[in-house]
Amino acid sequence: MIRKLAIVGASLLVLATLAGPVSADDADDKQISAFSRKVSKKDSGGEAKGEKKPTPGQPSVSALLEVNVENDFFYKATPKQNRLNDLYTKTEASLGLHLSDEFSLQSALKYEPIRSPNVHSRSFEDQAVWVDRLFANYQGKELAAYVGKYHPTFSIGYDRAPGFFGNDYAEDYELKEKVGFGVGWKFDVGEAGEHEILFELFQSDRWLTSKSFIHRAKRGDNNLGRPSRGQERDGGLSNDGNFDSYVVALNGDLGKALPNFAYHLAYRRQGPGIGQTTAEHGYVGALQYGVELGTDVWFKPMAEYVKLRNTIAPVTQSSIERDATYITTGFEFSVKEWFWAVSRTGRNFDVQNNNANAETHDRLVATSVGYRFPFGLVTEFGWKDDRNAGVNSKALGARIGYAIEF
Repeated sequence: MIRKLAIVGASLLVLATLAGPVSADDADDKQISAFSRKVSKKDSGGEAKGEKKPTPGQPSVSALLEVNVENDFFYKATPKQNRLNDLYTKTEASLGLHLSDEFSLQSALKYEPIRSPNVHSRSFEDQAVWVDRLFANYQGKELAAYVGKYHPTFSIGYDRAPGFFGNDYAEDYELKEKVGFGVGWKFDVGEAGEHEILFELFQSDRWLTSKSFIHRAKRGDNNLGRPSRGQERDGGLSNDGNFDSYVVALNGDLGKALPNFAYHLAYRRQGPGIGQTTAEHGYVGALQYGVELGTDVWFKPMAEYVKLRNTIAPVTQSSIERDATYITTGFEFSVKEWFWAVSRTGRNFDVQNNNANAETHDRLVATSVGYRFPFGLVTEFGWKDDRNAGVNSKALGARIGYAIEF
């Protein structure tokens, strides 16, 4: 374990000397939008993210490396063997080849655990590398289009739920690693803000780009979060080999009428795979707002409502079709480089089984505090209380992240 920590620490130091950090001041405020599909859309190094701007009219290359070392300590769980410690890294390397001001090729590799810990504590185990995104991108002033492997636009919870554990439940319904295309049209209505209509058509990735390396997962593992390569027999929504799954979304802000306010509305349909009989239908409405209370003092609340019908999320729990409702609320309060986050998510399942209704009510409460250093490093410490299927667990978490732009 000490040797693994030393390797990770040494790697961070070497990378820091090879490239300049991405500072929070230089980062663009991220929107869930077809017009923000740059080198990366995730937030790993605090607010340090974004891309190096290409030289206008000239081909160029931009790259971003985001490294997180995280630790989850479950100090209360039932049964007792689930009281364990999980030390891991979430690393993403993104590369953009800009052919012109409008056209680019975007790619991203991920290095993360592909299964959840089971009974035993672990340190940097079950980690694999795979191609997370690979697509051609066109981004004009009013029109955006992309084709390839990408993450469809549904929900802001998995990206923006505040805090260390804030997005745990949102990962149930995140759409990721899909193959298809998307188009977006942006229009400006003056003082009423800028808005975007988005349409995406996709299916699950079963191509060579779905293959993972370094660690090969065993099929049938109940703790498996990602197979070594996507196949039809894996089942799952949108894994039917047809382009019959899609998202329609409306994103925007209210401009001068309400500065620092943004909204996201979307509908999705996912075709049934093996083991499912009906398509899933999902709806989401989300709001986020930023209030400047003073110099470098911000209060940023958010709220999201998600309704899924005939879903199998989360896959790790069961493949039984069900209706699901998620309600997430939270805020981040920041003073200069310090920040404090609080979030709560309620998750309800309604299962239809031989005309007998079975309902479950889960709840996740989390908080964290952290500090964003001006050179791109972020540290964060968190706590969560998770009531899942009637079983309570409590955990402490810590992470250190660094984002480097090449």
